[in-house]
Parts: sequence; structure tokens; C-alpha cells
Amino acid sequence: MLTEIGLDPGIDHMSAAQMIQKIREKGGKITSFESYGGGLPAPDTLSNPFKYVISWNPRNVVMAGENGAQYLEKGKIKIIPWHNVFQSTWPLEVPGVGMMEAYPNRDSLSYRERYGFKDADTVIRGTIRYPGWCETWAQIQRLGLPNEKMRIPNLKERTFAELTEMFLPLSVGTQTSIDKRVPRFLNINPTGKIMEKMRWLGLFSDEKIGMDVETSAEVLTHILADKLRLRDDARDMVILLHRLIAEYPDEENRKEEIVSTMLHYGEKAGFTSMAKSVGLPAALVVKLLLQKKLPLVGCHIPTHPMIYNPLMEELEQEGFVFNEQVKKIDS
Repeated sequence: MLTEIGLDPGIDHMSAAQMIQKIREKGGKITSFESYGGGLPAPDTLSNPFKYVISWNPRNVVMAGENGAQYLEKGKIKIIPWHNVFQSTWPLEVPGVGMMEAYPNRDSLSYRERYGFKDADTVIRGTIRYPGWCETWAQIQRLGLPNEKMRIPNLKERTFAELTEMFLPLSVGTQTSIDKRVPRFLNINPTGKIMEKMRWLGLFSDEKIGMDVETSAEVLTHILADKLRLRDDARDMVILLHRLIAEYPDEENRKEEIVSTMLHYGEKAGFTSMAKSVGLPAALVVKLLLQKKLPLVGCHIPTHPMIYNPLMEELEQEGFVFNEQVKKIDS
């Protein structure tokens, strides 16, 4: 039984495990581990204000952050409740792309034990987005729209503006238009980029929802699937980035930072990078099994060298290449 053998988790596991193996073979130990991933539009085909496309389940995009997050930073556990996930971001330089933003992804602490990072004082797994996504999604979350628990009657016959209105308290009044009351409630610029994006999504539209849905999260899921769809003249991009700090006790505690980055692009009007990077690792494992080259038994994730070494070699031949940058750290 082999699980977590897609992109993330999957290729991220295997590439990180291979990096860690090489460091340990040289007598090093990991003192800091950060791993980031993202499925995004390619920089040359940004086609909407969100700089995002739906290349996987839109429901998961809507509900991202619902469980909060926790990670280890400089020896201290940091816990981010669900309503603060998209306000807990930091800039991340991605070689070949530029400055992006990252936010913490669920429970990073489990990876400390999974990879044997007993010496690591920082363990972070995060998600990559273009700058601006998180500040907007934080306000959509504050409104309360990503809610799949509350069943709202007769949503099909209501307008998008009426749905948004349901999340505004009476204290903001009803005398002015909804796109003036929303920024007042959220305390954001009424003419700023966040409101522009909300307006572009159609959250203030008088058009009927017209779909057989029961929750605001379902409505939002349909909106994203439509508005952020990947057009035939565009292509998607997958990013994986690992940033490790390794220390070598046998070499007078020499330290180095290793940044390993994979950029993979989809085809216009063809296979998306997301589809290929999720499906190919599983297919390659099946090939190993059929060729009787994987004699493992039991339940595994792909952090065993008998899995990741042959798979990473074949993935590289298919264009999934990691480029490493190594920088010495002064003591």
C-alpha cells in the first residue's frame, strides 16, 4: 500500500528525502527545513486579477485554511487558527519566477518526526501564491463565504448580492449599496484592489445564482470554477521549493543553505502540469511493480530510497527537474 504519491504530497516527499539522504551521506544534519508548493498560472499567461487558475478541485481552494496550521520556527511552535491563515503570510523568492507569497499549510510538525529532524529548530510546509491572493482571500474568509455547514434555503432563486448581504450585520445599515457597506464592515479601502477583485468575482451582482446549491461554499466553488478556469490559450505551472540549512559537525560545524526548485509548465489546450505531476508518479510506481523492481511490502509513503531514487530519475527525464543553489553560511 503506497499513499501520498502525487505532486504534493508525492514529488515533494521524494525530492526532499533525496536531498536529506545526500546531506546525511556527507555527515551533515538538518537544522532547518522549509518546503513549499503551488499550482498556478504560468507568468506568461496571467489572465485574471487573482493571478490564479483552477487546475485542481475548486472546493479545496475555497476551503483551504479551514483547519488552521501549525509549524516550528526557531524552536518555537506557532499555531495559526483558521481565521488567521491568510493573514499569516511572508514573501518567498522563487528562482526563475520572482517574489511570491507563502502561507503555512496545515500541520508541519508531523514532518519533523517523519523525516527524523530531531536537530531541526525550524520545520515549515507552506503554499505558494502570487502576491495579493492572500490579502483578498482573507477578507472573503472574514465575510464568512467559505462555509459548507450552513444550509441556506432557496439559494437558486437568490442573487449573488443577496447571498453576500446575508453575511453583513444589521449594524452596517441598509441605506447604501452593498459594495459600499462591505468595505465599511471589513474596514478596507472601498476603491482598492480587494474590492476590485470581489466585484470582478460577481459577489455584488444582481444576477440570480441559478444553480442547485445549498451552501455559500458551493456557490463560491462554482464561481471560482467559472471565473478562474484555465483557458485554452493559457498554461499552468507547478512550483516545488525546498530550503534546507545543513550543518556538518565533522567540518568545524560548516553550515550551508540549499535551495532546490522545480518549475514545470503545462501545455496550452493540452495536459496541465497539475494533471501530469499528480498522475505520473503513481503511473511510474505501477511500472516498477509490474517490472518486479519494487520488492517492498507493507504500507509506505514514498520516502524509501527504493521508491524515490528510480522515480526521481524517471521524473527528471519527463521534465521534472530540480535546480539546486548552495550558499555557505558564515558561523
